Amino acid sequence: MHRQLSVAGALTFKLLKEHSSPVVTMYDLGVATLQIYTAKEYAGQKIKKLTADLPSRSNIHRYKNALMESGILEERRDLPRDTCLLVSSPHQEAVDLACGIDPFCYVSHLSAMAYHGLTDRFAKTLFLTTPTAALWRERAAEKQRKDLGEDLDRYVRAGFPLLARHALSSLNREPVHTYATKHVDPGAYVKVSDRPVRVASIGRTFLDMLRKPDLCGGMSHVINVFESNAPSYLRLILNEIDRHGEPIDKVRAGYILDERCGIHYDRIDQWVSFAQRGGSRVLDPGAPFWPQFSEKWCLSINLSV
Repeated sequence: MHRQLSVAGALTFKLLKEHSSPVVTMYDLGVATLQIYTAKEYAGQKIKKLTADLPSRSNIHRYKNALMESGILEERRDLPRDTCLLVSSPHQEAVDLACGIDPFCYVSHLSAMAYHGLTDRFAKTLFLTTPTAALWRERAAEKQRKDLGEDLDRYVRAGFPLLARHALSSLNREPVHTYATKHVDPGAYVKVSDRPVRVASIGRTFLDMLRKPDLCGGMSHVINVFESNAPSYLRLILNEIDRHGEPIDKVRAGYILDERCGIHYDRIDQWVSFAQRGGSRVLDPGAPFWPQFSEKWCLSINLSV
């Protein structure tokens, strides 16, 4: 006769075997608990004394407390209130925690530049990108439908924990800066193969440098990074900017690649059509207009060159 599991025991095995993130949210726990109540077994082992098909909200909190008492979960002051640390996880750096707390964020800007080896600067702040609030809610609703399927309605009616968006200021004593944007289209990030982390793709990282140079070490540093690395990643840069760049992104990229990097290419020359004569476009979006100008790209070169 097989030994039967308690619900807390089944949750323990489920988290240790299936949960890749070091962070366990109340939503994670609610979904896992409902799945166990529905199946009434885990990995072929029956759940003892379980007859109900639906847990109560108090049950979910009770199981959380049981997992904390057994050392499986741990609350930490720098984590949001409805999240716990999965103590056994080997991935507990700030980037791992951030990607567990926000399932739609990814490492970006100077942090992504450092990850890809594009800069020798050490990012003292963890830079993240996440969808805007409205888009985040859409992504959350989509994920909940995927996670719960036909059980979503009864999960919601029971008042169980839903995905929650959190503002992060620091993790592991590392400052966190989160940039919210609508530009979080598919392909913006890649998943790191050996840990639960998402990082902006190389192409998106170069595009982000043009849009938010202030989060990438400043425009002068951005130009240095382009000069040092653009020849190696030219195809990725051109593909990203062609597909996802706005006209001003193409003009800024065109100026840097053409006039600063000395890269002359038909695809780059095509971006000249996006230049606007008589306008007030600037190279650095965070700095004032300067009279120094690129005639070809109709762009104020508003930094020391």
